[in-house]
Amino acid sequence: MKKAISLLLTVLLLSAAAAPVFAADATGDVDADGAVTAADARLLLRAAVELETLSPEQRLSGDLDEDGVISAADARLALRLAVGLPLGETEEERQRREERERQEEERRRQEEEERRRQEEEEERRRQEEEEKRRLEEQKSTREGYMTYLAGRVSEEALTSKMYSLVGDLSARYIGTAQNTYAANWIVTSLYNYGFEDVRRWGFTYNGAACENIVGVLPAKTAGAQILLFVAHYDTHVTTGGAVDNSSGVALMMELARILASENRSFDYEIRFLFSSAEEQGYVGCYRYIDYVASYPNPSFSRHAFVFNSDMAGAPTMGGPWYLAISTGSCYEAGTARSNWGSNAVDHAKALLGYLGEAGYYSPVAAGQTDIIPFRNNGLPCVNVSWRQIYHERAHGSDYGLASWSYIHSWTDNLNNFNWDSLYNMTRLVAAAAGDMLY
Repeated sequence: MKKAISLLLTVLLLSAAAAPVFAADATGDVDADGAVTAADARLLLRAAVELETLSPEQRLSGDLDEDGVISAADARLALRLAVGLPLGETEEERQRREERERQEEERRRQEEEERRRQEEEEERRRQEEEEKRRLEEQKSTREGYMTYLAGRVSEEALTSKMYSLVGDLSARYIGTAQNTYAANWIVTSLYNYGFEDVRRWGFTYNGAACENIVGVLPAKTAGAQILLFVAHYDTHVTTGGAVDNSSGVALMMELARILASENRSFDYEIRFLFSSAEEQGYVGCYRYIDYVASYPNPSFSRHAFVFNSDMAGAPTMGGPWYLAISTGSCYEAGTARSNWGSNAVDHAKALLGYLGEAGYYSPVAAGQTDIIPFRNNGLPCVNVSWRQIYHERAHGSDYGLASWSYIHSWTDNLNNFNWDSLYNMTRLVAAAAGDMLY
């Protein structure tokens, strides 16, 4: 290797100048210090650049670019001179150099962006895993699961449902196009929520075509008991139908969305019944009972409980509100707290701890609702609703609870609707459902 270096240095010396400044022997030891080192190479380069017109200071110091520092740039210039290139860059070389530098800068930028993107993605995955772990831990207890379901209620989703039902589909009297449009909207929504089993059970009443819509979430095992959640979607003939009963439909649709998105099977088969012809005397629910009792595979005996929501929101006017939990008609005596569903609502109310300025009553009697047909056929049931109270009208155990006087009128519209009442009621029912399903 040493012989090769010596030969190269000798060639450089011979080609550098006719009378180089520095003498060297055949070993290439230019400075005669007994070793062939980097210093000898520098001296050879100085001899090479002697061919050019350089100042004495440049020739002696090797600072070819005269920047006051002998650096790699000077060595590059010396090499250019050694092979016969001019000291400075040509325009073409400058453009190529700048393009290389631009490409290198772009490469570094992209690498930095990719690194940052990977860090953000990793952080997002970490947060998702942490949230998933937290939720699974929360759902491991009864009250945790109740709180979890209540927390999944979306005010935005409820508002959207109410505008669809009242703004686009109001006055859904049986036999009208609006009633049919509402049935179609419910069916489409249930499919969008992930329901695979959605049934349309048609019937007629006084010549008017009606439909019950049933969405089914299967249980872990076939033949399991059924929890039935009910809200009627028909309205009185002259009403906007905001409180009665778009609010109940919106609540049950939101609960259906939440439970379907759980992607799990429960111990119970869960059914959501959106009934019609309630305003004609709970006809839709009576027809549902007839159907499930006489179907080739009857399922009425599998029904364990009925949870109904009628007037789940309240208007902005009409005096104080009272959350009424009812298990029967206004002609029955007793209290509702012995009932499974009302106990669940009580538990949810105590857990969530809100009703605002509203009162809370749990009598058996809170008016006539769609639970009456089920109650008459021996099924335990509960209805949740917002009501007024008139003590002077009280009889039995109903405490004088009554509907607002402008229900079934055009005053029942979104301009007179209290949004907080629906949101709080939906969270309450979601938590109660969690208590029953845990």
